[in-house]
Amino acid sequence: MTKIIYVLIAALFYSFSALSQETKENINDYIAKYQFRKAIAAIERLNDPDKELIRQKARCYSYLSNYHKAIETLAPLLEEYPDDTELKMQLALCYKDASMPEKSIEQFDELIVLDSANAYFIVQKADLLLQLNQPDSAETGYARAWEIDSTDYPTAVKLIKLNINQQKYQPALQHTEAIIAKDSSNMQINLLNAYCFYGLENYFEAINRFEKCHALGDTSLLLNKSLGISYFCEQNYDNAYPYLSQAYRQDTANNSVLYALAAVCGKTENYEESIQLFEKLINRTLPPKNTMYLYYKGLADAYDDNENYPQAIENYQQALNYASPFQSINVLFKLSDVSDIDLKDYVTAFGYYKQYRESLADYRQTLIMEDSLVNPLEIKSVDHKLDRLDEHIKYIEGLVNKQNKIK
Repeated sequence: MTKIIYVLIAALFYSFSALSQETKENINDYIAKYQFRKAIAAIERLNDPDKELIRQKARCYSYLSNYHKAIETLAPLLEEYPDDTELKMQLALCYKDASMPEKSIEQFDELIVLDSANAYFIVQKADLLLQLNQPDSAETGYARAWEIDSTDYPTAVKLIKLNINQQKYQPALQHTEAIIAKDSSNMQINLLNAYCFYGLENYFEAINRFEKCHALGDTSLLLNKSLGISYFCEQNYDNAYPYLSQAYRQDTANNSVLYALAAVCGKTENYEESIQLFEKLINRTLPPKNTMYLYYKGLADAYDDNENYPQAIENYQQALNYASPFQSINVLFKLSDVSDIDLKDYVTAFGYYKQYRESLADYRQTLIMEDSLVNPLEIKSVDHKLDRLDEHIKYIEGLVNKQNKIK
């Protein structure tokens, strides 16, 4: 009888083991076939799933983007196994994917305590700090991770881009130079290196670096835009044009590219295209006041250079509406000059010359109030302009009087 009982118990144990083994195989098969809901249901039917099956259940929830259920599954398990690094890592990533960065950082902090030389943990935390708008702390993390693993170029790129976004071009440049000294073939690092010179307004060196990137096959928007604007700032308009044209084709919504291209067209005597491009800028959603001044002033200059003087006057008047007091001096001079020299409209010119004189006199008073060491020379220059202007205003006034007498 006892023997029979042992046989029955053994058979029962075997059947449970076989069932358990079969269930695990089914679960693995479901996961392999991306049938995550079936895998979860199979695990939930088990009376006492082991640690690995519970983790599998959490993974299935993550695959289904149900991160909150994954967290509910993992959190109690981590309490039972508090030193399990892999489990803690899985929970940290679930918090990250669930848009709970603070909770995720808590887990990564604990992971870093367990393994302070793990660059991956440090980078993950730095990414989260950046999400929380803590760029300085993120920068420290990226720098530390790169110090641990100097071959980790993706992390180096994150650090460099963060520096660039904060306009910390000098440290970004130093980082790129350090990498190029070891590996000069990395195209992304070479491009960022060139952009650092661009950010530092060293356009001559930026052009050299960008041209090397272009020779290696880089035709990105960043290269075309930055190289084109660098040539523009160096007043090399012929070389600027093809890069800016390509950048505009790549991104027609980019106003800075469109403005530079419009200005370059004017400088290269392609006035019709310049006028069309400036008109496109003006017809877009109204940008800030100073930008509108630049657009109308550029359009007016293009009309002036193309000898369409009535349109030039109209757009100089528009530019005047957006001009600062200092910018008004230049616009009023252009209005006076075009009315006088090109249109021979002395009555209108006389009015603009008087406004121009008033703006110059106001500027002179501002220089006196500032009491700068440089200003005495500028004051002398303004005084000379005022003397010559007074003589010319008298001359124009005489022409106006003659016209009135004739009438």
